[in-house]
Amino acid sequence: MTIKTISLPTVSIGIPLYNSEKYLRRTLDNLLTQTFSDFEIIISDDASKDLTPKICAEYIRIRFIQQSQNLGMAGNFEFVLQQAKGKYFMWVADDEWSENYIECLVNRLDSNPTIDFAYASHVLIDENSRITGGESKIALFFRPRSYMPKLYNAAVFFLWINCSAIFGMYRRHILTQRQPLFNLFQADNAVASDTRFLMEIMLHHKVIYTSKCQFKYRLILKPLDYYEKTEVKSKIDFKKYVQENKSEIRQLQTELTQYAIFPLKKQYPIFATLLLFMYKLIRIRRNLKSNL
Repeated sequence: MTIKTISLPTVSIGIPLYNSEKYLRRTLDNLLTQTFSDFEIIISDDASKDLTPKICAEYIRIRFIQQSQNLGMAGNFEFVLQQAKGKYFMWVADDEWSENYIECLVNRLDSNPTIDFAYASHVLIDENSRITGGESKIALFFRPRSYMPKLYNAAVFFLWINCSAIFGMYRRHILTQRQPLFNLFQADNAVASDTRFLMEIMLHHKVIYTSKCQFKYRLILKPLDYYEKTEVKSKIDFKKYVQENKSEIRQLQTELTQYAIFPLKKQYPIFATLLLFMYKLIRIRRNLKSNL
């Protein structure tokens, strides 16, 4: 009797979508031209109301699941993870990558068995995929390193936050062992949820950074630009709102910062307090620089 073995993919790519028609083809085409091809693509459409399902139907290599009810951001991120079968896992959004991105991160994890998470250098791109910015020299210098203690990595990540790192590559078991994932993401309205999730990763797992490939983070609109869009201007004068609600906005920023640093504060309260002080100094310096 011949026993057939099922070959599992090396990488599972989870794409949680909602009304994502604008960049979806660009994203999928970019993935399908990667130099590494041993991966599965899992798409969960969170009850979209646009052409997202129709566009997905054009691609034969994806596994497409249409949700009958909206799961929310955290639930949809969790869902694609639960469907994954690969040794490694990565989430994907509306971004792009250098053509060797997946191959590069797989090689980093394959050659470093004690490393659980790998991520790459990044640039910012606009709606038309034009590069608009990148990492500062100081952020590149103060970055998490595989040979440094986890506490150091969590600290420098908090000071020079790079939330695009969430779209790096994980050993899948470190995510499935920490279930349910949305307990880390918290509620869908928790703006700093990605930062807190990555703080958990940095504190509990060894990580590696590489500049041999590139993540192209699509920064479509700055927050102020969003609120100043024509269709919103009629509802709210954002600059006036900021001036009239400075104390509430500062309070919100404080709450988000406390929320993001909670994993570190829980284990190292004195160190976390010192880190918060350093973070405030960095923010003051940034504000002064932006006002020049």
